[in-house]
Amino acid sequence: MTEQLTRSRVEGWRFDHLETTAATWNNQAALVDQVFGRAVSSVGGVHWEGRSADEARDRASADQSTARGASESLRQAAQIARTGADTLAGDKRAATSAIENAEHQFFAVSEQLKVTDRMPSFLSLPLSVFRRIQTAHLQAGIQAHALRLAADDERIGASLTPIADSLRDFTLGGPSGPASSTAAPGNPTITGPAGPLTYEQNKADLNATLPGTGIEISGDGRTGYPTLNGQENPLDVGNPPGQHNVRPLPTGTIVGPDGKQYALYGEVPYDRQPQDGYAVPNTTVVDLSDPSKKVGVLPGISQASGAYDPKTNKMYIVGNPDPHSRTRVLYESDPVDAANPNGWINSVHPVGQLNNLPGSRESQLVALKGGGFMLIGSDDVVKGANQQPMSAITADTPEGLLNAQPTNLFPPGSPPNWPAGAPPYGPTVVDTTYDPVTGVEQVQLRVSTWEPTPGFTPSPQQPNAQYNPKTYTTNVTVQH
Repeated sequence: MTEQLTRSRVEGWRFDHLETTAATWNNQAALVDQVFGRAVSSVGGVHWEGRSADEARDRASADQSTARGASESLRQAAQIARTGADTLAGDKRAATSAIENAEHQFFAVSEQLKVTDRMPSFLSLPLSVFRRIQTAHLQAGIQAHALRLAADDERIGASLTPIADSLRDFTLGGPSGPASSTAAPGNPTITGPAGPLTYEQNKADLNATLPGTGIEISGDGRTGYPTLNGQENPLDVGNPPGQHNVRPLPTGTIVGPDGKQYALYGEVPYDRQPQDGYAVPNTTVVDLSDPSKKVGVLPGISQASGAYDPKTNKMYIVGNPDPHSRTRVLYESDPVDAANPNGWINSVHPVGQLNNLPGSRESQLVALKGGGFMLIGSDDVVKGANQQPMSAITADTPEGLLNAQPTNLFPPGSPPNWPAGAPPYGPTVVDTTYDPVTGVEQVQLRVSTWEPTPGFTPSPQQPNAQYNPKTYTTNVTVQH
């Protein structure tokens, strides 16, 4: 279990994909039985005599028997997934109930699942000793529930892996037949544009996240400052202390080794005018274990996002070397040193230019659960020229992204369907769900819009459109 266990991770733990795939696998099993049953009936129902007829009937029966083994494996996988979803639901309820129980007793539970006493320090000695014992007891219980949740999730995945491997290699010639190259893990391909946009909220835009955690890092709120999980961003509060001269606008996130969580920001002056843009030359890096402090800066990399590659033990970053250009570059770090886990920030260097996915707006690089990497980039929309606000590329390695063919997520014909005509920007991957049997990964994407305010009329005093941020969700399908 390399993923860091945090409160956000526990409270945002997903298991609905197991319920969905269980239903899909049962349907696939029924379809396999139906198709091969019809094939046997059709061959047997034809008036046909001789050796060829006997061979055809024998082959149909043999194929049906082989396919029946595959359908039984599908049903077995469905049962494991359904039972697993129930188990994870119970584990999550136990963990979140333990957190709520501690808070009801006037204890605080941190993002790292550490329990601290919120009672005044001048309590009587006996009560103070009792509260310290209670603190340790509650913390041990919360962390035990969290560990059980993670362990059960890993166990369920391990139970499904051998079934998935056998089905991936299944052919009518036997289970050791050649597998389809398109289904090989780590060879991801986007199968089409993004799905319909579903309205989410109108409190802020950008709302970057770390996939699967439920953490939300907003841009400017409609009426307030940038936030982290709904509260004022502590990097903003302390930069400088008590003042709001520079606002941290999220540009991306990274999940590093052992689940370490990083947020990436562009620190934009509050007096910056819209016509000057909101991209800045450097990217600030924050370790979310202490979100009020910077751990480093990526100099000369604007609007950065990143991902960790466990195969090379390196961080990979995508960003613009010039905040006023559409040029995007892929960067890599030296291998991450466990003794100096944030030292990678000082070793980042360019690998190559992403000529296949230029853009002047936000992007997100993410490691896919089925293997490989995905980069989603947004761009300004120029009427009559560039009408594609968002495209994506995938590859089995970060370097492979340099030559990957882009897929327009909102192809020609989409502009009339944009909310109020506003093009989407600020892509962030909320989570992904991977079906190891079919090799299909659903990437759940959040995008932002800045839609015209109804009834707004520009004037000399207010020439720019009023701030009207909204976010929407959609899905992108990747085949491994």
